[in-house]
Amino acid sequence: MLHDPANYSEPHEFKPERFLNSDGTLNSDILEPSTMIFGFGRRICPGQYLASNMLFLTMASVLHVFNITPTLGEDGKPKVPELHMSPTIVSHPEPFDCSIQLRSSSREVLISA
Repeated sequence: MLHDPANYSEPHEFKPERFLNSDGTLNSDILEPSTMIFGFGRRICPGQYLASNMLFLTMASVLHVFNITPTLGEDGKPKVPELHMSPTIVSHPEPFDCSIQLRSSSREVLISA
């Protein structure tokens, strides 16, 4: 359902901007993916709120401690990698180059703890 071209133009492309209007506000005409990813009706996932909250907390923790940026090319400009997803049942991004660095030495204490 999330790959239906009637709901999303170019459904297999990573385009987060599809959910935004030209002024940066959320486009309410586009179907919100979270309404389907955990199922619906009698078969809805009972752990949907736990999963969503854990994902948010994990990403917030990683971004609090690390700067994640594209690697630099030979010309010194950021080399933005192409996104390739695995063709498996549980799809995930295939490996790509990026730079992960501590934001500051004080954040190292958080990692050790």
